Order: sequence, then structure tokens, then C-alpha cells
Amino acid sequence: MTSSVSEKHLNTINLVKQRLINEWKLMLSIFSGVLIATTLISGAPIYLDSLERISVNTAFDRTSDVTLNALIYTPNLVLTRDSLEDSQQKVNTAVESHIEEVYVSERRLIRSQNYLAGLPYRPLETRMVSRGYLQYMENIDQNIVFTEGRMATDEIKQLESGPLIEVILGTPSLDIYDVEVNDVIQLTTFIDSEITISAKITGIFDPIDPKSPFWRENSDTFLKPAPLEDAVEQGVMVDPEEPPLPFFATQNTLIESISSAFPGTLISSSWLLFLDRENLKEYDVEDGKLRFANFREDISLSLPGSFILSIVPKVLETYEKRSLYTSIPLLLLLTLMIVTVLYYMSMMVSYLVQSREEDVVRLRTRGISTFNLFRVYVIEILVIIISAVAIGPFIAMGLISAAGKLAYFDSITSGDFIPVQLAWQPFAIAAGLGVLCLVIYTTAGLIAARTGVISQRLKASRPQLTPFFQKYYIDLAFLVIGGIVFWELQSRGSFLSNNADNVQQINEGLLFAPVLFLIGVALIFMRVFPLVIRYFAGESISLIDLIMSITAIMIIPVYAVQLFFDQRGFSWIYLLLIGIGLLICYRWTIGQIQSHQRRYLLIAAGLAAQVPFVAIYVYLSQTSLESSYLLYGIVISFLISIVPLQILFIILRYISNSYPVWISISLWHMARNPFQYSWLVLLLVLITGMAVLSTTVGGTLDKSQLERVLHQTSSDVRVTGLPLDRTRGIDQTRLTFQNIEGVSGTALAYRGVATPGSTGAGFQFDVLAVQPEEFKEISWFRDDYADVNLETLMNDLKTKSALDELQIPANSKEIGINVRPEENYPNIFVWLIVEDGRGFVRTITLGRTKNTQWQSMKADIPENLIDPISILSVQIYEPVLGANGSIGSMQFDDIFVTNQSGSETVIEDFEGPLLWRSLVSTPLATHQLSTNNAEPNSGERNAEFQFGKDTSEGIRGFYYAPAGGQVPVIINESLSLGTGIELADNVLVTINGQVIPIKIIHVINNFPTLRSDRGFLIGDLGLMLRVLKVKANNSIDNANELFVSVEQGSSEDVVNNLYSILGRADPVRIYDKSSSLSASELDPLVSGGWKSMVVVAIFVVIFTGALGYSTYLLSFSGRSNIQMASLRTLGLSRAQMIGLLYLENLVIFALGIGLGTWAGFQMSELMVDSVAVTETGNKVMPVFQIVTNLKIMWPVYGILTLIFITAVMFMYRAVIRVDLPSMSRRVIN
Repeated sequence: MTSSVSEKHLNTINLVKQRLINEWKLMLSIFSGVLIATTLISGAPIYLDSLERISVNTAFDRTSDVTLNALIYTPNLVLTRDSLEDSQQKVNTAVESHIEEVYVSERRLIRSQNYLAGLPYRPLETRMVSRGYLQYMENIDQNIVFTEGRMATDEIKQLESGPLIEVILGTPSLDIYDVEVNDVIQLTTFIDSEITISAKITGIFDPIDPKSPFWRENSDTFLKPAPLEDAVEQGVMVDPEEPPLPFFATQNTLIESISSAFPGTLISSSWLLFLDRENLKEYDVEDGKLRFANFREDISLSLPGSFILSIVPKVLETYEKRSLYTSIPLLLLLTLMIVTVLYYMSMMVSYLVQSREEDVVRLRTRGISTFNLFRVYVIEILVIIISAVAIGPFIAMGLISAAGKLAYFDSITSGDFIPVQLAWQPFAIAAGLGVLCLVIYTTAGLIAARTGVISQRLKASRPQLTPFFQKYYIDLAFLVIGGIVFWELQSRGSFLSNNADNVQQINEGLLFAPVLFLIGVALIFMRVFPLVIRYFAGESISLIDLIMSITAIMIIPVYAVQLFFDQRGFSWIYLLLIGIGLLICYRWTIGQIQSHQRRYLLIAAGLAAQVPFVAIYVYLSQTSLESSYLLYGIVISFLISIVPLQILFIILRYISNSYPVWISISLWHMARNPFQYSWLVLLLVLITGMAVLSTTVGGTLDKSQLERVLHQTSSDVRVTGLPLDRTRGIDQTRLTFQNIEGVSGTALAYRGVATPGSTGAGFQFDVLAVQPEEFKEISWFRDDYADVNLETLMNDLKTKSALDELQIPANSKEIGINVRPEENYPNIFVWLIVEDGRGFVRTITLGRTKNTQWQSMKADIPENLIDPISILSVQIYEPVLGANGSIGSMQFDDIFVTNQSGSETVIEDFEGPLLWRSLVSTPLATHQLSTNNAEPNSGERNAEFQFGKDTSEGIRGFYYAPAGGQVPVIINESLSLGTGIELADNVLVTINGQVIPIKIIHVINNFPTLRSDRGFLIGDLGLMLRVLKVKANNSIDNANELFVSVEQGSSEDVVNNLYSILGRADPVRIYDKSSSLSASELDPLVSGGWKSMVVVAIFVVIFTGALGYSTYLLSFSGRSNIQMASLRTLGLSRAQMIGLLYLENLVIFALGIGLGTWAGFQMSELMVDSVAVTETGNKVMPVFQIVTNLKIMWPVYGILTLIFITAVMFMYRAVIRVDLPSMSRRVIN
């Protein structure tokens, strides 16, 4: 019995061994598929972990020392030795418990409260005092150098008024205070207190390195503090701009002196913790976050009121958030790759099972049971799976590590290996995949083993008409499930969902959306494929019937009903009748085409009758139907194609009898058994769709990443928060920056916020005023931002914003105007608003009118104004608010100036066309400005200003505007939709408190540095500033932004020069295009994330495409040798054999590639919107443009085509070499 069992096992193993040897090509293909799948799926966690490590390391490397170190601040400690020691112990305990691995050392700072300080030259008795405080800084003696004197000691002397202590002082205080070594400063809490601390200065020092981590990279924080905002007691005077004196003493001095002089004093204590950068890199993200969270909590509980400043948690949290969003495209492509490889493996298994059908029948006839055959399959696949699972993770680790040496990763690895860690998760995932492969292989083998001999013979003689995926409606199931997944994705707008703890995470189910879409498209197409083949063979019009049926269902009941509910008119009736008429004509024409009599005149009449119905329906649908209607674009395409398809079928049927024999045989063979190509077609759809999706995702994200930087900076360098400079005008300011070495062009701008109307209420929108001529030369602009290019926009803005000025002659001394009020207005003042060459606006008050007669009102021109000086507006001011002003009118004539000699020159006589416009206070304002000849002061005419009660902060008047009152502006679609403002409209807006009239000259989609989802307005800087300055109060003085173009390679120098001019303090901020692009390229989550996945995806496409197609042809030639041999015996030449093979395979190849390409582009349109988000999850701005990287896609098409040509050529050689006599004997046997 034992011998029999052993023999049976031996026979099974021999059978397995023999099958592996005989079918090594297919088995090797299966092994390759399993190995690639295990490598990919096990490499995913390894790669993500490595990417996390590189990203966190990079983030910490880019963090400065001052922000990397942690600062603990504890207020309100009672100043006693025990209190200080206790707080120190609590900090030590918290450090040891949570962050000991990264802790290096610390520097403690103890600071007293603020004291009144009596100086030698300004003692406390004067009650005009300074302020100061005492502090102890640990290890300060090791970080300073004395310029005079020595270090303070612990020595304390008791005087009658209190302790005398030794202190040191930094040299920055000497710039403000006239003190020196050995001076004694009196410190007290109250001006009349009898107790004081006498602080004797023993040394003056400078920091050794003012920017060292000890000083938190800025010693001025400690040595030159900001002025105090604390109030002082009544009767005491301090200079609010004067900073306090920061004295340094020893810890013992601080404790003994203050506690004896002012018992119970509260002090603050801080600890600067120096952390080890390299040890921080060893933290796992979650572990690091948890450690610092616990550390923060421990400090808060043990030292109430304390807080911690540390960048470490933020670095880790930022990485986690950025990783979540940047990993979406990576995981999406990875999922598609793994499913494609698994499908490839299933395809190989299918071909293996098909090649073994005869062997299985032969073994079954010899008595081998199903169980024994099943056991053979299990042993076979176990050999493959165990090998792949065992080595796959190691291969993944090796490839990932070695990838760091590639130039592609050089920016993030600097040519080093990518760090990888050996963990159990990759092996567990690989084992899980191995179990799945085992199930696929053994299930297919079991089904084949259970197939009877008769069933196999029947299948060989007549192919199955309906494959299993159609028989059980698996293709429709894929379509429904894919539709649900896509609906869910479109509803969410993202691959993310919240878990039970309301934390965002990637919804893994949604990652299968592209797979479901591609498989569903391919399987549905396989239902149509036989109809396509029979159509081109001229045999059947079922394809046209299918298209017409879908079209008729949509245009007759569906669209008609939807249109009825949308419009409630009669349009739906017209479209319904046209659809019915088209259907009747179509059915009659098809009947004639199928008729044996073939009456071509009647057929032509039927086709001609359909054309008007189609044309009228298409025309009416453009005005009645909406593109959002279900499948609108596809249905209209079907409708337009119906008549051409009928004509083409007639031609195909006519010439089908003239087809060469090899074409006829190819079409007959494909039509007879179309489902033999299903595996290959689906593989081609998957790999082509994956290639299109990956190159589209990569191309779109690449372009979006670049355009986000270009949109943000607009030019090479952009400066925001430009400090106000009243000493220079716009042109002088621009030239100042233009003259920086390396700068090739500059443009100034003003950015602000506006509201529609004159109330200042309502939603806000952005305002950007630019210098059109300069801006168009240096700014980036995308084609879809507007219907015209940037040059046209700026030229129109410049032309329509022509700026004319009413200039005052140089060397003028006085300026005035002749005024005649209608009645006496005792509270109304007359003002002239002028602007000098620097852009500085000044109000010149002419005083109040005295009577109702003509009177000359004049005043001196301020001497600080710089030529050229121009008049902005004439105003009357009444100290009231809102609609409470006096109602009346005033006559104005002859604005004049006088020079040094006293001679008078009129610069505006109001004789010609009226070049002035009323200031707008409210939309309901009734102010009117006109000219008349009613008793002018001189000449023939004068201006009359009739004013109503509405004022703008008490101001009414008129301003010089020879080009017209409206300011020409460009707005965007969002502002137009939100306010109803349209092209050529004249409306009011409020900018910076100033109501101005605007005229819309362009409506665009987007503009650099602005957001298309938020309304914005663009104007000419010169005109906008002038209009905003017509009221002297609450107006801006200059531009607040700067755009700079730089010469090649000069960005860094230019940015440094800008910082040296402007400083680094808020609100100045500089955006540098070059450094921003470099930072994005160095971002591991980008360069090592989805960018690398695109490369891997292309490799998988080529590999699976090459092996899959080659294996298909290998299987095809094995099954078709008898057919090919028979055709050769019937006399087909070699040329006809080549044509037959290439035609059949070309059709399948073209259909698979074409369908995959179409599906890939459709899928990209649907999915890229959910993938293209910023690293923080925000909406991409500017809105991305879907772009396919054709530099990668075209070579992929070329490689796949080369694989196709080569594989078919090898198959042809195999067919030609078939031994016909041997094949004949095999058929007979």
C-alpha cells in the first residue's frame, strides 16, 4: 500500500516536472507575471516608507536651527530658589520621558518683571524715567565678548535703599542710553517706593555670533528689545518709543536681590531646547507626533500656563497632510498596474489551460481523476508562487534602493541609494497576493479538469457563441459597478473620505475606478465586436440598427421628456416629431437595403429623406438641449453618423465579393469566433488606457506644478507688501528697482480689495492695478485666461486709460480759484487737492466763503511739494457725516497761480468743453457740474456745481477727468456672474473707501496672481492711483507690489539685493520663480511620488504588452497550425498568408489600442480633476489643463507597434515551417 502511494506521488511529481519542461514558455510568462505583481505590491509599502523617510529628512534639513529647536515658556513663577529648581526638575522629567533621544542641551532664561529705571542723568526723582528689567541667561559668558569691563559676579551689597548688584549690558543699548561701565541704575516697582535695586554696570559686551542658535539667530531680540506697551502709574512719564534696558545678572544675584527687595515677585522662565537634527530624522511620523504631543501635555500639566514653541510637530503634520494628497496619483497608478499585471497573469493561465485541453482529455480517458489533476495544478503554481513571493520583496527593495543612483532621482538623493527598511508587511502583502494567484490558477485548472471529452470535442468543432462574461452579464455588472464608483467619486470630488474618527484617509475602493472603467469598456465592446466585423464584411447591418436604437431611445422619449420638464414649452413636440420621422425613414431605407431587389433609387431617396431630419434635429438641439443632458455628445455623434454608415455599408456590401481571398478568410474567421480575441483585446485596452492615464496624469500635474508657480509670481520675481515711500513717485520707485544689477524689467502694481456699489458693503473682490506697458513685457499669461492675448488686454487698458494732468507751472508760489456761492455757507470750506511728482497728495485749504459775491480764494503752495505738481480735484468740505450736508450751488471760475514776482497765470478758465466730473459719493447723489454764462467772473463762461445733501465723509466736489469720468477696467467671469456686471457696463465700486465709476472693457477668465474663483478687477496703475487720490483723506500714496524680470542666472543675486533694500520684516514677501521651481523639483513627494510611478507604469505597459501579445500569438499559432496548413494546401501563396495573418492581427491590435486610447482619455477627463489638488488639498490655481505627455506616449505606441510587427513575423515563420505531411498524419490520427 505504501509503495503504491509513493509511486503515485512520484508519478504526480514527474508529471508536474514534465509539464513544466514542455510548456516552459507559458510557465515562464506566468512566473514573470506573478513576480512583477509581487514586486509591485510588496514594493508599494517599502517605497512609501522610503519616500516618507526622505521627505521628513528633507523637511528637517530645510528647517533652520532656530526653528528646529524647541522653546518652553512659563510665566508667573514665584521667584524663589525652590520654585526655580522645581520647575527645572519638571522640564527634565518631561524631556527624559518623551524626547530624550533627540535632546542635546538647553539654555535657560529667567526674566524679571519690568521696572522703572532711574538713570544717572535722569534719576527717578525727575519722574521722567526709563524702564528696564533683570534677566539671567544660562551660559551667556561663553557666547559674548566684552568690549569694556568684565562679567558680573554674585556679589550683593546691602544699601539703605536696597541691594546693590552687578549687571552687564549689551552694546545696542548704548545707541539709545548714555550709560557706561560703573554707572549705577536704580530699579523700582513704583516711583515713590523706598526700596530700589541698584544695578551697577560692570561690563559692556557684544555677542560672539549674533545669528547663532544660542541667540535664536537674532541677538537683537535680547539686546535690543522692542518698546514696551505697558502703562505706567499716574504722574510718571516715559517715552513710548524708548525700548527697555535689558540687564543681565547671575542666577544667584537675581534670586537673592529681587526676593529680598520685592518678596513674592513673579518672573517668567523659558528653556531653549537644542535638538539633534539627525536623531529627529529617525522618528517615525506617527511616533514623533505622539511624543511631542505627550511632551506638550506633560509640560502644560506640570507647569500651568506654559506653552511650547516647536516646529517639529508642524513638520510632521505637514508631511502627513502633503503625503496624503500627493500619494493619490501614486496609489491610483499603482492599483491600475497591479490589476493589469494580475490580468496578464490570468490571461497566461487561460492560454495555458487552452493549450492543455487535449492533454487533459487524454489523461481523463486514461483514468486520472479530477482531484489528481487539481493536485497537479496546485503543485505547479506553488513552485511559481513560493519562488515569486520569496524573492519579490527583496527585488523590490533592491530596485527601490538602486533607483536613488538614477539621474531621475538625483535631485532628492544626491546620487545616494534610497534608504529602505526590511519589515514584515511587504512579505505579508506578497503572500496575500500569492494566495490570490493560487486561487486564480487552480480555479482555472479545476474547471478545465472537469470538462468532459465530448464537451471538449464540441468546443473544438464549433466555438462557443456566447462567452461566459456575456452569458452571466459580467460585463454589465462591471459597467454598473464602475458607474456607481464613478458617481461616488464625482459626488465626493476626491479620493478621500472621513473615517469613524472624522480623519481624512484615502478611500481604497475609489482607486479601482479606472480599472472598472477600462474593463467595462472592453467587455461591452466585445458585445459589439461581432457586429463591427460583420458590418465591414458587408454581411449585416446590425451595427447600424444598434446605433439607431440607442439614438432613437435617447432623442424620442428621454430628451423630449427632459426638455418638457425643463422648458414647459412646445420645443419638445418638434424634436419628438422629427425623431419619429427620422426613425420611420430609417426603417423604410433599411428595408430597401436588405431587399433582394436592391432598388438603389429608392435607397437613395430614403437616405436623402433622412438628411433633413438629422440636420434639423442637430440645429434645433443646439438651441433647445443642453450639453449636460445624458450622453448628449455621444448621441449627437451617433445621429450624425447614421446616414454615412448606411452609405458605407452599401459600398462594403457591393465590393465584398471583390475582396481578395485572404481578406475574406480573415473577416470570416474573426466573425466566426470573435471571442477568441477577448483576452488580448482587454489586455491591450488595459495597458493602453494605463499608458494614456499615467502620461496624462503626469503631464497634467507637471504642467500644473509649473503653472502654479508662474501664476503666483507672474514674472521672475514678485514682491508683495512693498513699503510706502512718499519721497519718490511711481516712475522713480520703478527706476530704483530697475537699476538693480541683473534686473531686465520692472512693473509696479497696487493690490487691494473692493466692493460693488458705494456703501462698502457686500461681497469683496480683488483689485489689481498694473502698469500696462511694463507689465505686458515681463508677465506670464496663459492662452485660456482670456479670448485675447495679454498684449491686447494691456494695450486696450493703456489706450482707454490715457492720463491727462492739469499741471501747475513750476516755481508757482500761490494757487487759488474764484468762487461765488449761491448763498452764505458758514461751515463749508473750499479745498484744492494736488499731487506732486512723487505721488504725494496734499490738501490746500482756501478757507470759507465770506459772502455771495465773486471772491478770490487762494493759499500758499506747500514748499515740500516737488514738481511737477498737478491739480486732482476741487472740493467743498462740510463737517458732517453721510446725507446731512447743506443743499445749494457754487460758481467757480479761473483756477490761477501766482509766481514769486506776484504775476498771476490762469491754468483753467472753464471756457472750453467741460473736462471735470463730479465726485461720486453715493448712487443717489444729486450733485451736478455744468458750465453757464450767468455772470462769469471773467471770460464768457464759468462752472456751476450744484450739490445735494449726500456727502462722502463731508466731502463733495469735482475732479479733473478730460478722458471721461469712468475708469476703464477688466473684470473676470466670477465677478460678472456674482454682480450681474457685463461688458461695456458703467457701474460704481468702492476701493479703499473711495467710490469710483468704472467702465468694463473686457471680461476674462483669469489673470496672473489672482484667483478665478474669486471676483477681481484690473485697472491702469497711474489712473487708478489718481482716481483714488482725488479725496485727500483715506487714500493710498503709492504702489504696494513689484514685478521683476531678471537676466539669466541672476535671480538669487536680485532677490538678495531686494531683501537688502526692503528688509525681511512683514509685510514684505518675495516670490522667486526660480527657487520655487527648484523647491518643487526637490520635493521627494513629487519627484519620487507620482513622477516615478509614471515611469514604472510605462515599464509595466511595455513588459505586459510584449509578453502578453507574444504569448497570445504563440497560443494562436499552436491552435491555428492545422488551419494554416490546410490553407497552404489549398494554394494560398506566402504573400497571401502574410496578408491574412497581418490583417487579422492588425484589426485586433488597432481595435485594442484605439479603444484603450479612447477609454484612457475619457477616464483622464473624469479622474484628473479628483487627482489634481495641491499638496495641502486645496483647489489648484490656476485651474489645470489636461495635457498628455506625448513625448512619452508616442514612443509607447511605437514600441507596441514594433512588438506587434515582430511577433506576427515570428508567427508567420512558425506557420511556414509547418511540416505538411506530418500535420496531415496528425489530422488523420
